[in-house]
Order: sequence, then structure tokens, then C-alpha cells
Amino acid sequence: MQSLDYIVIVLYVVGIVVVGFVFMGKMKTSKEMFAAGGQSPWWVSGLSAFMTQFSAGTFVVWGGIAYKYGVVAIAINLCYGVSALFVGWLIAGVWRKAGVDSASEFLQLRYGGSIV
Repeated sequence: MQSLDYIVIVLYVVGIVVVGFVFMGKMKTSKEMFAAGGQSPWWVSGLSAFMTQFSAGTFVVWGGIAYKYGVVAIAINLCYGVSALFVGWLIAGVWRKAGVDSASEFLQLRYGGSIV
């Protein structure tokens, strides 16, 4: 790696830390962090949850797999959408009734403080 690469990495890390400190004072509860304080519409929350399943590697890696193996890769990736629908249908209502905003809160409520 060249010195310019190191400079870019350091600037990126410093930028992430600065943004973290800026927003640290604005979010007081986990609901504000994970559920936008209850201010976002249901479809935005659903889209956000669905998109967390993806990464930049998903598009690059699975594109290559689809090119090499064809329909098999497409069928496997369709499972993302199907699983997201099942999770929303089966788990979202349970979380809402429990009054939690994140998986860690649900696990702590369900199994107690012994989960670390």
C-alpha cells in the first residue's frame, strides 16, 4: 500500500469517529437508535431491515456466482426476500407485543441478564 492509501484509511476512521460523537448526544435510547424513535413509516423500517441483509460483497460475489452457475444463484438469493417476509410475519408481531426495539433487547427480556 502507498502512503496515500494510509492517509485515506486514517481520514475515513477519523470521519467515522467524528460522526459518532456528533450523533452520540442526539440518541438517548435504543428506540431512537434502532427504530428512529418511532418516527419512520412501516415501509421505511421494513426496507431498512431488508437491506441490512445485503452488503457490497453480495452484489459482487453473487453476480459472479450467477454468471457462473446461472439460475441456482438467483434461486438462492430469492430466499433473502422470502425469509424477510417470514421474519416480518412471524417475529415482528412478537417483538411489538414485547415492546422491544432490537434483537438484543428481546433476548434479554426472554432469557434474562445471563446472556452476554
